[in-house]
Amino acid sequence: MFRRNLNKISDEDLVEVIVKEKKHEHFGILYDRYSEKVYHKCISFVHDTELAQDLAHDVFIKTFVNLS
Repeated sequence: MFRRNLNKISDEDLVEVIVKEKKHEHFGILYDRYSEKVYHKCISFVHDTELAQDLAHDVFIKTFVNLS
């Protein structure tokens, strides 16, 4: 699948592609979909931009490690 086609599939199907086909580079699509939302949720908790960026980064790292 080309990346542009992957942009249109559901999150569940995208995770399946990442896990089953070991296409870890496609995790960036999930990141692009949710990074702003995750960052804004983190900033609402900590009210510090640097800390919110670190927390958002940690969320995505933990998500990637536990995808399966």
